[in-house]
Amino acid sequence: MTTPAMLIDWIQSLSREARCQSFSPGAIEWIEPLPPVAGEENVVFEKGAILVCEEDREIRNIREDIPIIVVCKKLSEAPLPEHRRNAIAAETNLSKQAFASALQKRIRIIDRWEHDLDRISAERGSYQEMLDISRDVLGNLVTMSDSTYRLIAYTPDMPIDDPITNELIEKGFHGERAIARFRETKALSRWAKQGKTHYSGNRITQYPSMNHVFKINGAYFVQMVMTCNNVPYSQGLLDTFDILASHIKAHIRRCQSYESETYAEGTELLSALLAGKTMPKDIIARQARSIGLSENGAIRLYAIKPKTADAENLGYLARRISSMLPDNPVVLRDGAAYLVVQARKSDGKADRTVRAA
Repeated sequence: MTTPAMLIDWIQSLSREARCQSFSPGAIEWIEPLPPVAGEENVVFEKGAILVCEEDREIRNIREDIPIIVVCKKLSEAPLPEHRRNAIAAETNLSKQAFASALQKRIRIIDRWEHDLDRISAERGSYQEMLDISRDVLGNLVTMSDSTYRLIAYTPDMPIDDPITNELIEKGFHGERAIARFRETKALSRWAKQGKTHYSGNRITQYPSMNHVFKINGAYFVQMVMTCNNVPYSQGLLDTFDILASHIKAHIRRCQSYESETYAEGTELLSALLAGKTMPKDIIARQARSIGLSENGAIRLYAIKPKTADAENLGYLARRISSMLPDNPVVLRDGAAYLVVQARKSDGKADRTVRAA
């Protein structure tokens, strides 16, 4: 859906100069040039439409609550009364027909883009496919990483000279230098609380950036970052990024996010262990195997929690533990990383037992 801020960006790109006068049209569906009319009674206005005009008499024939764009050769000579609200004057050599056509083309591009994002999600496509078709719409590099800071998708053929972003793309994960930078800028604590798209300036990366943190049941799941290295930041760009974020969010809900170890089958088995619940024997066997455990063996669970809730991203903590103890599963649950250890027979007893129903 095209927003007023997106439309203003497009108008500015087609104009030498533009002036807004309390422009707030709401949802925008199409742009059309005002046809020659004798009076207001001949104008059929539908919700979501914006009219483009160029003459004083045309403006007088339109109610002041109807949004209009006035094209003119010189902004100082625009036939737009200062008291006229919900209007934009644009200085351009384009006719009202050409100006309206150029804006309508942009609206169709956004509509097709959203349709394709929906199609990819419906077909259980990948995040990478979504970023591939977003390249020309956004014009900037977008990266996506999971809760362990591993790269899961990025915009292709979009070179950048930012060290942190390049390291993520080359190594496939954020390294210690990036994590240190996140701590230094207090990004970790912000991400834990963040509920919408945030513009960061260039505090973290060399270029200004905006990010969106996707959560499941309140837990950090995926982060998407757009670095504004080609197209500069504007409210219209943020709105466009938000459109992508809304489709990614819907895709995550639809797919139930089984790509992440945070929501792997082993989590259900762990929940049963912690609660002392019964489970069918075949499910115990399958889920134990999914995290590398014997279905009849004894295990120990070690709960590892950060000193404070936002001191460390749990996914990153789990990845570090896994790298040091590759033979031991690590499962995330309830704000802690649980290290699962197969107990030796000589231990005599297990901390918890799952009973078969």
